[in-house]
Amino acid sequence: MKTEDANSKPIQLENYIQFEFRANESILISTWKTTIEMSDEEYQKVILKYVEEVNKNKAQYSLLDTRKAAYTVHPEMQEWVNEQVSPLYNEGSLEKTAFLMSEHFIVQISVEQVVDEGGEKLNKQRQFFDSIEKAEKWLFENK
Repeated sequence: MKTEDANSKPIQLENYIQFEFRANESILISTWKTTIEMSDEEYQKVILKYVEEVNKNKAQYSLLDTRKAAYTVHPEMQEWVNEQVSPLYNEGSLEKTAFLMSEHFIVQISVEQVVDEGGEKLNKQRQFFDSIEKAEKWLFENK
């Protein structure tokens, strides 16, 4: 497990994740720019920020752009992520989530494992896509 150095600087989350909320469509778009070097603690803070944004905006749809994500989610972290994110679907507002696939094969596999591990608890409806256009079309079909 990677841990943060005692002399490290405060985490600047905007370096790792950025958000855009489109209220008229009730969609939260998050752009993930996690790094290979980031600590587990930093990644956890990114996940908690994502959860906070979904809850704050009461988003029905979520588009996670992980094309530039480089952090590999190891099995222990996958379990932690599921514990944090599951309530968004079970008790929260989220209905559908689309993932834009990471350019890094290993990272993409780890993201898929997080989603698969969560099963129905993690996401009522989820899909992986290779383009924003396909993801948005799927998110808003039957709306």
